[in-house]
Amino acid sequence: MPASPEFVSAEARDRLNTAQNLLVCGVNWLGDAVMSLPALTAFRARHPDLPITLLVRRSLMPFWRCVPGLGQILEFERGWQGTGRTRRRVQDGAFDVAVIQPHSFRSAWIPFRAGIPVRIGLPGHVRDYLLTHRIQPHLEGGRMHQAWESVDLFGLELDTLPPPPYLDPPLDAGRRVLTAAGLDPDRNRMAVLFPGAARGPSKRWPVRHFAEIGRRLERESGLRVLLAGTAEDRDVCDQVREAMGGGAVNLAGQTDVIELAAILKVCMLVVANDSGGLHLASAVGTPVVGVFGLTDPARTAPLGQTSRVVSDPLTCGSRDIARDSEAARQVLERIEPDRVWTAIRELTG
Repeated sequence: MPASPEFVSAEARDRLNTAQNLLVCGVNWLGDAVMSLPALTAFRARHPDLPITLLVRRSLMPFWRCVPGLGQILEFERGWQGTGRTRRRVQDGAFDVAVIQPHSFRSAWIPFRAGIPVRIGLPGHVRDYLLTHRIQPHLEGGRMHQAWESVDLFGLELDTLPPPPYLDPPLDAGRRVLTAAGLDPDRNRMAVLFPGAARGPSKRWPVRHFAEIGRRLERESGLRVLLAGTAEDRDVCDQVREAMGGGAVNLAGQTDVIELAAILKVCMLVVANDSGGLHLASAVGTPVVGVFGLTDPARTAPLGQTSRVVSDPLTCGSRDIARDSEAARQVLERIEPDRVWTAIRELTG
């Protein structure tokens, strides 16, 4: 029988500290990956000789290759056939301990079926019997941020979060994209807007508000405005571009995660919804202003000192909201561009 949910037990911590070959089932979204970095980096620093393998989606593999100190990176394939192939690769790895960061059933099923003897993860999602150690994160007081979940999963006894690591993508990775768009990072001063969000309209600040910020950045700060995101964000980026008057450059869907990180690194500023782009900008050290609606900044604010969050103080933050929530859209509507502009000026001087 699996153990009851617990804060990090002495037994789980001992298993982690004596691991011989560790598998880390990584989170599925870019923002979550960035927020898991402090704990993983701190754990690696304590166990410099331990082989650590990451199991992640293909889209995140380039991101993890930029993180120093990791070993092999395996693809977590989609679909049932892909799950079977992934399970066989994990089984071939002969891991003795698995840290399972995602909350999903499938992320725990693969280490279970692969026969990894120690499997540490969060409870719930009908997967408790797949885990040997179920860890209940201690999210109270100053430990509300999602990054603390990974701290507990890795058995780290800390009073404060480890400093977020600074990602250093190769600058040439983004130069091709910028050159094709007619931009020179050595001559153009640029800002990036992320009008999209994976959770859809419930996390998207209105197009007209983004457009107003874009026009101010062009007019008052003399910056070239880039619009970025995934291929699914291209339409909303086009809408912002048109509302700005057509002068912005839409790069949505034209970059992989490393090219995007390299572009963000050479930009002066980023304005984003609660999204992966927000966290990636923070990870490369670019000043970033995040706009939060119903989601809780205490849980998912960008890490680091070069960020500001603008939210509705009357809103009770939530982690789980519908993709197209009328209440969420109304909250975002209430956040006026003047408030975001003030945050930009405070951050950039």
